[in-house]
Amino acid sequence: MRLNRLVLHNYSVFEGSCELSLDVQTPGKNVIIIGGKNGAGKTSMLEAIRLCLYGAQGIGKRQGREYKGFLQSRINRKAQKSSPYAKAFVELQFAHEDKQKKFNVTVRRSWSLASDDDTLSLELDGKELNLERDYWPEFLKLLIPPGVAQFFIFDGEKIQEIADEEQSDQTIVDGIKSLLGLDAFEHLQSDLDHYTRQQLRAEASQATQADYKKADAELEGAKQSLTLCEADLTDVENEISSFEAQKSDMEKRISKDFGGRFQERPKLQREKDSIDEQLKELNEKFLSMCGDLLPFSMLAEIGVRLEQRLELERKTSNWLAAKDATYPQAMKLVERLFGKDSEKSDPELTESQRKFLSGRLLELWESLFVPPPSDILAELMHEMPPNAESDVRKVLRESRGHVANELRELLDRRERLANRMRSIDMELNRIPLGDPDEDLFREISNINQTIGRLKERRTELEDRAEKHRGEIKDSQRRVAEIADLVQVAEAARKQLELCKRIRLVIQEYLDRSTRKRVSTLEKNVEQMIQKLVRKEDLVSKLEIDPKDFSVTLYGRDGTKLKKSDLSAGEKEIYAICLLWGLAQTSGRELPIVIDTPLSRLDSDHRRAIVQKYYPSAGSQVIILSTDTEVDKQYYQLLLPSVEKAFLLDYDATQGRTRIVAGYFWD
Repeated sequence: MRLNRLVLHNYSVFEGSCELSLDVQTPGKNVIIIGGKNGAGKTSMLEAIRLCLYGAQGIGKRQGREYKGFLQSRINRKAQKSSPYAKAFVELQFAHEDKQKKFNVTVRRSWSLASDDDTLSLELDGKELNLERDYWPEFLKLLIPPGVAQFFIFDGEKIQEIADEEQSDQTIVDGIKSLLGLDAFEHLQSDLDHYTRQQLRAEASQATQADYKKADAELEGAKQSLTLCEADLTDVENEISSFEAQKSDMEKRISKDFGGRFQERPKLQREKDSIDEQLKELNEKFLSMCGDLLPFSMLAEIGVRLEQRLELERKTSNWLAAKDATYPQAMKLVERLFGKDSEKSDPELTESQRKFLSGRLLELWESLFVPPPSDILAELMHEMPPNAESDVRKVLRESRGHVANELRELLDRRERLANRMRSIDMELNRIPLGDPDEDLFREISNINQTIGRLKERRTELEDRAEKHRGEIKDSQRRVAEIADLVQVAEAARKQLELCKRIRLVIQEYLDRSTRKRVSTLEKNVEQMIQKLVRKEDLVSKLEIDPKDFSVTLYGRDGTKLKKSDLSAGEKEIYAICLLWGLAQTSGRELPIVIDTPLSRLDSDHRRAIVQKYYPSAGSQVIILSTDTEVDKQYYQLLLPSVEKAFLLDYDATQGRTRIVAGYFWD
């Protein structure tokens, strides 16, 4: 992969569109140096590359409010003041080559003050990527995995993290995992564990062959019970047919002797029995009504008069209550007008005038109630509470309503049934009973009783057979379900064994790959250590434990070293060597972008980095530096490898940065 162009539009201190051409084409010249003093936008440029490629993940922000706030803060302030709809974007163009072909990629991430989120656009060879937009971020991660990119795009803070005693081993762990794709394998192992624990083990324990045999035995038992029940049912049917044949022969003989009228007797007798039952029910209904509203229904006229009397008494009670309630009010009125404490009139009334007017007012009040209205009773007979009166009137109304109608219907029905009963008795009397000495009638009666018992037995057997059929259906369904469960359980047990073998294979692959990559990493780091360390430096080589990725440093005499024994410069050299080793071990050809990497190094180590690390770090190395890190001396040492140089010229009065060709002194 080679970076070709970086465009910053209204991003941070870069107002408008600022473009950097980053391609390297001259053989032997792999370095692009970008100079700028503090605050000129070097870190913003490195940050913009990460943001363009990975969004929130690239800058370590949480998706949501935090990320949106970051985007808004990166819109150029002057652009924000000029328009409430100010837009910003970062665009990165690079060439990517894999085993199949080479293609140019253009990535743009844009946002504005008016938007809540950013928009990603992605083109391959000038055409929009032919893939669902939701998968574009994943496509970019496949091209440049974030875990690997951290070894190619980093700043001085990353170097100091690795140089720190606590962070070094963790960086190696994360780096090895990223290089091997261990994250994916760890997720696979976790998914396998979850799958076996939550699903396969449950399925494997759902049913066994013993459960299937038990259910099959229950099915066979239900089938045998049904067979025995159906055999008994056949025997009963045969007996019923035999007795009905005997009964038919006897009825033929009787019909021959007494004519066809005899055959009507059983039918008439059944109808008579039915009518008798209905009459009994009617009599019980009459008895029930006698204890309810029937007596009131029979005294309907008295009930009407009682209801009218109750209505008049209610009106009388209301009239008397109004009279009693208003009399005290009248007395209060007289007292206020003519009493001792009343207001004096002009001219003042005499005592006789006051008595006269008081008496006159009371007479007028009395005239309102004397004589009483024509519908007011002279006396009250019942004087019951309003709720009791309401209940009584309800009973009287109901007794004249549906109870009376129901009573008439019952009487009409009883009359019809009684007439039919008399008619049946007359018909039965006309049908002869036969010779008292004849036993045919007695035998037919006995046969009817036997047939009745057999039919009851048949009904019982039919119910039992239907029950057995239901049991058979349930057992068949249960057998089928258990058969399916047994099949699933056996398959699950096989899958459990397969998952176990897969985990062993994955673990074996991880162990072998880890040992191989760790060995390669050791060689790569040692190779750069040999280039960068001085004779007086302590570190000569290192070892990485493939099990826990712990690092052991060795001095020139072969003794083990503690990182705390190293100077600050030696720690940074170690960190740079480790980053370079991880990048080389990844097997990917990616551009290296470094921001302010020399701040804590002494002059000898800086010279080693400039002369030996930058020219060989990669095919494209982009350095973001201040004039105190890569100064005139180191710039001249680096110049043979420099393809392009740019200067970030920050204008404090304008609050903006221009990108100009050349370095600080060039």
